[in-house]
Amino acid sequence: MHTASKALTALVMTGISVMVNASIALAVGPNIMVNNSFEGGDQQFKLQSAFSIANDAGDAHTGSWEMRANLTQSNNNAYQSFYVWKNTDYTSSIWYKGAGKLTFVVMQGDWSTKLATKVLTATSSWKQAKLDWNSGNSTSAIVACIDDQQSGGTVYLDDVFTGLTDAHDIGFDPHRPKASGFKYLIFDDEFNSTSTIDENTTGNDGFLWYTKQFYGFPPTTPSMYTVANGTLSLLNSPNNWGEVLHTAMPYNNSQGWKGTAFAPGQGLYVEGRIALLNITKENYGASIWMTDVKNTVGVDNGMPGNPGHIEGIENDIMEFDPHWWGTANYASTIHDWLENSKVDVDNDNTTICPPAGTDFSQFHTFAMLWVPASAANNWYGYRQCFFDDVPQTAICWKGNQTYTGVIPETKDSMGNYSFSLGDHRIFNLILGGSQTGNPSLSVDWVHVYAVSPSSKVVVGN
Repeated sequence: MHTASKALTALVMTGISVMVNASIALAVGPNIMVNNSFEGGDQQFKLQSAFSIANDAGDAHTGSWEMRANLTQSNNNAYQSFYVWKNTDYTSSIWYKGAGKLTFVVMQGDWSTKLATKVLTATSSWKQAKLDWNSGNSTSAIVACIDDQQSGGTVYLDDVFTGLTDAHDIGFDPHRPKASGFKYLIFDDEFNSTSTIDENTTGNDGFLWYTKQFYGFPPTTPSMYTVANGTLSLLNSPNNWGEVLHTAMPYNNSQGWKGTAFAPGQGLYVEGRIALLNITKENYGASIWMTDVKNTVGVDNGMPGNPGHIEGIENDIMEFDPHWWGTANYASTIHDWLENSKVDVDNDNTTICPPAGTDFSQFHTFAMLWVPASAANNWYGYRQCFFDDVPQTAICWKGNQTYTGVIPETKDSMGNYSFSLGDHRIFNLILGGSQTGNPSLSVDWVHVYAVSPSSKVVVGN
């Protein structure tokens, strides 16, 4: 987040009127790098001696953490590697200050080829270095800083960035969704009573949450959750997938479901204020996530342009499991399920790194912004995570295309088509908990904002 300029400008895109920082180049997409401002410590970065991560707000560009390079001309480096699309233009940048020189470089993922490079000469004022590069035939890239220029001096580095050069970041403000163009609050539960929950599994219209499960799982029972003092607490799950409460349920009609689902439409923002319980004992289930309704019920769930082939999107906004990610972070993953779940294409940058020392047993806001691909944004759609209103990593796709690659599909063959189906599907929102009997999470509230009220899809009897 560049704080050097406070000038604001308006960008109208995909029907979204937003306020963005004028110092941000509008022709660059959102940041796909993880822990990009180092607030999560050294997570997701590989550091050799000469480089370290420090918690000192006085030497940080934003936040309180930064990376330091104590220059010895050691040729040591600090880097992050990530997945990229082939033959695609990207822009990388980093902020730096201090005394001395080092090299800022983008390499192919196997370190074989330099894609772009620049020598940084630090001064006492923060400056930003930018590199434009093309991925060529590679599906992975490395952004690195190398101590190879001089001995002596310390350079401070912060806010490293990589985004699609031809994409657009709408500059969404999670503090003010309505002012950012997401002016319709299409779903809101403050959990002041159980009246919003179909506790007796009646299947009647009008509830926000349903206890009847998809996939033939047994229903959630009232013993598996409580509502008290304005919070919902999940105590157990009726199935291994951690699905406790859904905004939609299976139903014997032409659509195969009823309740409330959500279409990305012109833009969707989902947020939940959640405290995690029994953090060290959690097992997969503590989550807020979304599933593709058409794929779930098997109605009109084919892959566009490929008759007989099945495709569905799963959007996991937050999954917490210390057995997979430890207790310092969580996962936020999109799955592009293919061939009846035989093939799973998911995003590489799945780990979210909140500020070091975050206490997940306290309430925090876990959120997701979906900006669909459109002609106005060069057909580059994206989904960005937010933790406590701070933007985290993003996942991008290219819209307005039909998959023409090999069948069965692979991650490489899917390329920038991956996840784009999500622009055209509707999603069931789920609150998940553990099946181990350990209380999983407490929810203060859940909100869904949209650019258009048509993003709320309600099906009744």
